[in-house]
Amino acid sequence: MSSFHNIMRLFANFTDTGDSSIAKALEGILESIRIQPELRLFVDGTVNCGHQAATVHLLRRLISLTGYRGRVTVVYADILAAGVLGRTPQKLALLLPGLDPNRIETDAVEYGTCAEIRFLNYDRRAELAGQAAFGFTAGADDMNINFARELKTDYFLRLQPYLWDDGPAKKSERFYQSSRVETAAHYFYPVDHYPPFRAIPYKYAKHDCAAVDDAVWDWYVEQSFDQNLKARTANMRMVYDAARLNPHLLLWPVYGLHQFRERQERIAANLVTCAREVQRFTGRRVVLTLLNDASEMADFGRIDQTETIAGYDCGRGKYVDVSAPLRDALAAPAADRVLVAAIGPVPGIIYNWLYANCPMPGVFEGQNTSSLAISLGRPFLQMMRGAARAGNPYPAKIGAHDLTQAAELAHQAAMQLRDSGSDGGGLANSAAFIAAVSDPGSPLHQYFQALGNYYQMDVHDKCLAGLVALSLSF
Repeated sequence: MSSFHNIMRLFANFTDTGDSSIAKALEGILESIRIQPELRLFVDGTVNCGHQAATVHLLRRLISLTGYRGRVTVVYADILAAGVLGRTPQKLALLLPGLDPNRIETDAVEYGTCAEIRFLNYDRRAELAGQAAFGFTAGADDMNINFARELKTDYFLRLQPYLWDDGPAKKSERFYQSSRVETAAHYFYPVDHYPPFRAIPYKYAKHDCAAVDDAVWDWYVEQSFDQNLKARTANMRMVYDAARLNPHLLLWPVYGLHQFRERQERIAANLVTCAREVQRFTGRRVVLTLLNDASEMADFGRIDQTETIAGYDCGRGKYVDVSAPLRDALAAPAADRVLVAAIGPVPGIIYNWLYANCPMPGVFEGQNTSSLAISLGRPFLQMMRGAARAGNPYPAKIGAHDLTQAAELAHQAAMQLRDSGSDGGGLANSAAFIAAVSDPGSPLHQYFQALGNYYQMDVHDKCLAGLVALSLSF
C-alpha cells in the first residue's frame, strides 16, 4: 500500500479533534503554501457553474486555512457559447463580490488575508511571469491538458468535485476525468491509491454560511454591470430579511431544474404537493424559492393553490424588482396556497446561505452543492440525472460507521420527488423524508447530524486530502 493510502485510512477513522500530531502534520503542509509569493488557480469554462463555484470555494478555503497574504492569479477559460449565467467573467462576478466582469483583467479583488486576487484569460497564459510553485483547480475536465506546464507551476493540484473522480479502469475512455497532481513530467492520481478519495466532500465552514454581510448585498444591488442581477438580488434580500425575522416561514430552495426539462412539469407539481402537506401539518408557510433561470420556472405559476411572485417580466424580457409584492406576500398569514418566490440565479454567497440554513431539505442537482450540504450536516434532496456518474450521492459510510440504510432512504426520497407521477406512484417516501429530517429523534435526522459532525473536521476535507497528495509529490 502507498503512503497516501495509509495516511488516508488513518484520516478516515480520525475523530479526536484534540490530537496534536494530526494538527502538526497538517500545519506543515499548509506552511509550504503560506510562504509562497504567488499561487495560480485555473477556472474552467464549462457551460454551467459547478466547476467555477467549486474552484472559487477552493480558493477561499486555501486562503482561510493558510492565512495566505501573497498574490493569487486566477487563469480562466472563457466560452463563446455562453449559458444563462453568461460567460466565465460573469460567473466569476456572481461568485466573487467586488469583481466587475467588464474590468476583470485590470482590477483586483480581495478575500480574507489575501489582498491581491487578479485574473488572466487562459488565452494569455504565455504572459504569466516566471515559475510558481503551486497551482490549483477544483474542476477541470480535459485530462489531455497538463496545467503544470500551461500555468508554469512546479506542481498543479487538479481536484475534481465530490464523486466526480473516475476509477483507473476508465483511463482509456475519451472523457475520463479524475483528480491528480501534475508536474511537467509526472502524474499522481489519488483515487488510484485510495478509491474512497472520490467520496470525500469539500468542507464548508459553518461560520462562513451563517449570514450574508450587508456589504455583499450592497455590492450586488448597487453594481451597474448587470441590471438583471441587481433586480434578482433585491428580491432575494426581501426573502432573506423576512425569513430571518419570521420563524413561521419555511424557505425551500430549488435549483437544477434545467437538467430535467422533460420532467419539469412533474417535478414542479411534486414540490407543490409536498409543500402543501408540510403546511397542513405544521401550520407554517412554505416559500418555494426558485433559483433557476426564468425559462425553467413557468410550470410553477400554472399549478393550482400556489401564489407565485415572479421576478421575471416575460413581456419586457428581463428580471424586475418585485420586492414590494414579495414583502406583502411574506407577511401574510399562512394560507392553503404555497408561496412560490421565482427569484432566479443569485450570487454564490447568498446561494450557500440558503442551502446552509433553509428549514426544508434543499433541492438541487449538481455535485458542488452536495459538499456544502454534507459537510454542514444539512438535509437535502439531490435529484440525480440519469446519466450521472455519481450513483447514490448520500454517504453510506463515515469512518467505521455503516450508514447505508439512511443513505438509501434519502436517495429514494429524492428520486421519488424527481420521478413520481410517471406511473401513478405517490410521494410517500419524499413526504416521510421531509417530516423525518425535522424530528430530532428520527434516524434520518441523526444521520445528517453525524455527517456534519464528521465532515466539519478539517481532516475530512477534500481540500486537505488533496494537499496531502500534493505534499507527497514534493
